[in-house]
Amino acid sequence: MQKQNLNNYDKILRSYKVKNLVGMSFGHLTVEKLIGSKNKRALYLCKCDCGNYKNLTSAQLLDYGVSSCGCYTYRFHGMFGTRFYKIWAKMKERCLNKNCAAYLSYGGRGITVCDRWHKFENFRDDMYESYLSHVNEFGEKNTSIDRIDNNGNYCKENCRWATRKEQNNNTRKNVYVKYKDRVVTMAEYSRITGNKYYVVQSMVRSGKLDSVKGDLNDECKKA
Repeated sequence: MQKQNLNNYDKILRSYKVKNLVGMSFGHLTVEKLIGSKNKRALYLCKCDCGNYKNLTSAQLLDYGVSSCGCYTYRFHGMFGTRFYKIWAKMKERCLNKNCAAYLSYGGRGITVCDRWHKFENFRDDMYESYLSHVNEFGEKNTSIDRIDNNGNYCKENCRWATRKEQNNNTRKNVYVKYKDRVVTMAEYSRITGNKYYVVQSMVRSGKLDSVKGDLNDECKKA
């Protein structure tokens, strides 16, 4: 009977294309066992640090940032479910959760979240005021957390709020070129000079424009 249940659970995981979360921790929750499925998601029995148990789906743990049975989030900060809270939860997930699709680009590269920010209230105290200022200027959907040094960790000293355009210019996948006394991305060079992006690409390929090996942080470290 137990073997049959295990086979059924394996089918659930394969069907929903998710990895087994048993044994993993999400904030104040520890996933104890897979108990079935709900709303086309794997359903887990989780134990909270307060001693309570709660049944949660993989989506609630991975996508919605649920990190307690409810006793902690609502009692202490009341921000569960807000976009700011989800940013914090997703930040931790991609650095600490090996089952996260983005883990290889973050935790897999050695990027982590500072110990202070493992606690949501500390992250809130350090970043919420500047978050609101950025939202007021650029809008909530155009406000995301950005590491100044793309190879550095998530901490107050290395993080800021950025627009999508700013984030796209701060990625290790960018190709950088020299413009006068600066190092800029090809996209930035295109905007500054008025050349079409494909023209800039052609200039780099032909050697007419010098590219910079590595990333912006190798060539020009930011404080």
